[in-house]
Amino acid sequence: MVSNDYLQIWVRQGDSLEAAFKKANASDKGVIINIAEGEYEVYDTLVIKRNNISIIGENNNVKLKGSKKIQIDNTGRTIVTINLKKNGINDAGQFGQGPFKDFWEEYDIPKPHMTDFGPGMELFYKNRHMPVSRYPKDGYIFIKKSLGKTYTYYKNERNGSAEGIFIADDDEITTFKNFNEIMLVGYWQYDWATQRHMIEDIDKNTGIIKVKKPYHCFGYRDGRSYFDDRAGMFYALNVKEKISLPGEWAVNRKNMEVYLYPYEGQKYVEISCVNDMIYANGYKNIKISGISISQCRKSGIVLENCSDINLSDINIQNVGAWGILGENCNNMIVSQCEICHTGGGGIGINGGNRQTLISCGNIISNCVIHNIAVWHKTYMAAIDISGVGCTISQNLIYDVPHFGIVFSGNNHIIEKNEIKNACYESNDAGAVYSGRNYTYRGNIIRYNYIHDLYGYNNAGCMGVYFDDGMSSASVYGNIFTNIPHMAVLIGGGRDFKIHNNIFFNCRMAINYDKRIFFVEELQERLKQRLAEIDYKSTIWKKAYPDLYNIYDNNIYLPLGNEIYKNTVIGGEGFALQMRDMCDITKIFDNTFIDIKENVKHKSNYDDWHYITK
Repeated sequence: MVSNDYLQIWVRQGDSLEAAFKKANASDKGVIINIAEGEYEVYDTLVIKRNNISIIGENNNVKLKGSKKIQIDNTGRTIVTINLKKNGINDAGQFGQGPFKDFWEEYDIPKPHMTDFGPGMELFYKNRHMPVSRYPKDGYIFIKKSLGKTYTYYKNERNGSAEGIFIADDDEITTFKNFNEIMLVGYWQYDWATQRHMIEDIDKNTGIIKVKKPYHCFGYRDGRSYFDDRAGMFYALNVKEKISLPGEWAVNRKNMEVYLYPYEGQKYVEISCVNDMIYANGYKNIKISGISISQCRKSGIVLENCSDINLSDINIQNVGAWGILGENCNNMIVSQCEICHTGGGGIGINGGNRQTLISCGNIISNCVIHNIAVWHKTYMAAIDISGVGCTISQNLIYDVPHFGIVFSGNNHIIEKNEIKNACYESNDAGAVYSGRNYTYRGNIIRYNYIHDLYGYNNAGCMGVYFDDGMSSASVYGNIFTNIPHMAVLIGGGRDFKIHNNIFFNCRMAINYDKRIFFVEELQERLKQRLAEIDYKSTIWKKAYPDLYNIYDNNIYLPLGNEIYKNTVIGGEGFALQMRDMCDITKIFDNTFIDIKENVKHKSNYDDWHYITK
């Protein structure tokens, strides 16, 4: 029974959800919006402007679509032309291009582009995503020769240029008309740093291609280089001449026209119009449950500066950016949700206060997240948390091109999750990742099942990746299986406790180096991050006494690490960059069991020191 202090609003098919939200926002009581089963077209973002509101879908069978259905004439035509303005769509959006230099220069954690939009506009039919025309259909074009005036180098050898000017190894691209509508998507320098460019110019005589600025800050590498077979590779999107299969389309934003090759018998198409489906800023006591969200241009649910939130039994798919975003939110619980086929990440939440170590209390549990990052392939995690005191528990994550879980900040718990087939587009990546900060402390990674991580082209990636000096996590009770590269990588960090884990059929159970000692750039970055936190305060000294005196001993050595009571079945055991690292690390009571077959990896670590018994 609902209290008289609450207003109940009933919405049925044919009613306006926008009108229901407007009525709810005007009420001086708490509000419950009850939405009857069915499918609802939404044409404007549903904005919450009040505290104490519940949005409940009947029988978990309410579908909100941020698209407009348009009838098409599919009689005897291969390509159908749709005039957007004549069909009530006055904005074709823009292709999301980032991340650019401002992100990559500070790429510790991918916060700067969490809200970046994706394709800008997408087409759907029978809840099925229709692909933008692509060339080539599969695989990549490679840079034959980079021609920018500023050379880039790898190990003192020229490997490309800083400017996006090059010749491709496929002349077909120079024949495309309306090249100003075409986007190039590339792994221009590294397999973890995708970037998109519109084309500035193509010289059909010389084959020289120029992309629009801003240029990728890592430059443009000559393709198929001897040290990275993924260097300098890209593909083209939105090529009208290459529409050749049912379902493919391209858009001409100047003419406001869409060119579509419809499926047999297709009589309509749904075109995304709404940006974020549900949005709130600065409110509390928000509950949303029992709904599905799809076909919006940006994210499904975006909450900023909100608290006391409960999101449950929500399905989000076919959205251009993220499934759920909680920016500076506290006491936010996301449970029993499924998120898939997003242009960006799955769930991204941050909250709490790092200076005072006040916890946000945010929880993500029992969710299923898969097949995300369709548009932005890298630095878009299934789950992204930052701040203080988040819990990620009992989630299933699979088939994601880059990170499964990425975290920054303090006192997070990552437990009882299953992650498989993460990082399938990138090898220098991890199913669980954090990097580049001595102050990310108090984090616990426990009782997770992380398995079958084969990376790009079966070269392998990492299970848990502590990158470039990230320090001080407890990793215990986890099971790592079938990882052809490294199950756990400690990239020069300090004060780790890695214990009571099981490693089965992993090339290297633990890979452990002292990179900070050798790389001045990383030293400066870590000191800069250290200076941003008052780690000498009473609160921080009590919480992390090992950090308080970090300058008293060699700050650049990976001190304080303990590796013990792990069981390693198969593989090559623990790999240490140098034998003297045994003198500064407590390694004891580990069990090593040989098996006949071990996974293989391309890289050669023969000069490292191995511990196998």
